[in-house]
Amino acid sequence: MVIGPDSSREMFPGEEAEVDALLRAAFGGEDEVALVHALRRDGDIASESVTCWHGRIAGYAALSRMVAPEGWLCLAPVAVWPEFQRGALAPEGGSKKYWQVGRRLVSMIAIAAESPTLEQVPAIVVLGNPEF
Repeated sequence: MVIGPDSSREMFPGEEAEVDALLRAAFGGEDEVALVHALRRDGDIASESVTCWHGRIAGYAALSRMVAPEGWLCLAPVAVWPEFQRGALAPEGGSKKYWQVGRRLVSMIAIAAESPTLEQVPAIVVLGNPEF
């Protein structure tokens, strides 16, 4: 039996409020929520992905269009519920192996970056914590 986060997938319409709550918890305020709303409003998000855990959105990642260099995308924002950060998602059954929601999101983004819809993108950069 595989134990870990449910699969990562594109965010569905209607999940915005759940993502907003995740952004508030992960970043400790409204700034990232406002940023994502502005990016959506302006058509500057190329892709939004989520990773779920038992039916709840546990992680979120956006590929946002950059103003310059032209055509580049930025992997930002990326958010994971605080209790799931730094590999703190303990599997059921007492296993010592931990799952990392953020890694699952980033691996999905890497796969998506090779899709035909993003094949013309010259580069994807990451904005945020250098450890990530």
